[in-house]
Amino acid sequence: MRRSGNRDVAGRLDRKAGASRHWSAVAVVAGFAASLAPAAEAYVGPGAGMGVLGVLLAVVAAVFMALVGIVLWPIRMVAHRRKTRARASGGDAASGERPRRDTRRDSSTPGEARGRT
Repeated sequence: MRRSGNRDVAGRLDRKAGASRHWSAVAVVAGFAASLAPAAEAYVGPGAGMGVLGVLLAVVAAVFMALVGIVLWPIRMVAHRRKTRARASGGDAASGERPRRDTRRDSSTPGEARGRT
């Protein structure tokens, strides 16, 4: 279908363009209505205030822990990968020790030396 502007060939409005206009109009009306509301003069007791502070502290702590987790995840993956490679090769990657190769010669065939018969 060929389009011209926000309308298709049959003259119907494009749904995406209409939806974005609708939500922007709703946002403008909601903002205007909120600006007309009078100031609320209400008493907030100590229990409610401490509850709000507790929730705010919990949200800040959750965001902080999420950021720490995102930063530490690649570091943990690298450490885990180094540890598994060290176990596979027989050395200790943390100390920088290289695994020793078995230099002893066996007179048996190579298959028997590895336990294959």
